[in-house]
Amino acid sequence: MTAAGTRPSILYLAPALLERRLYDPIRGVQIFDLHNIAGLCRLGHRITLPAESTWRDRLTKWFHAQSGIDDRLEFIWTPSLRKPMQNSIAALVSLCLKRARFDSLVIGNVSKGLAPAIDLIRTLKFAPHAVVIAHKGLNAGAAPALRRFKADIVAVNQRIADEFADWPTSTGVPSTPRYGVPHTK
Repeated sequence: MTAAGTRPSILYLAPALLERRLYDPIRGVQIFDLHNIAGLCRLGHRITLPAESTWRDRLTKWFHAQSGIDDRLEFIWTPSLRKPMQNSIAALVSLCLKRARFDSLVIGNVSKGLAPAIDLIRTLKFAPHAVVIAHKGLNAGAAPALRRFKADIVAVNQRIADEFADWPTSTGVPSTPRYGVPHTK
């Protein structure tokens, strides 16, 4: 956990980066996640980013070209298990072995494939707080795990925010349409 005067540590789960994509270019929500992670690092946050191993060359090259990242970003490379569910669980096994703990969990998009990992993160107390950056509406497969965590929602537009209007957030504040770096406290 965070010592006085230090920035929070964040476990950043991006479903798009937990999927096998050997030849696909970086695009769409992946670009958002990479810029968001770089922005959080520049703010002084320490980020742990699990990613499927076929992303290794593209991600290390992309982040190496960014300024202000320094040693604030740690990758957890998973074996090539194809889908976010298997890769997120593999990353959690690695984090369990390290006895890792984080101040916040940031979920880069709503994905049913992350539901088992989200439940484990909550149950094993990897992080006491979760923020979801919703690029799409509520996913029925992910909703139960996100509700149990009382994840705060940052929606990219009002239409998506409206889908989370009755969401039980940790702060009691309804989801907010914003586009950018969420405040992790």
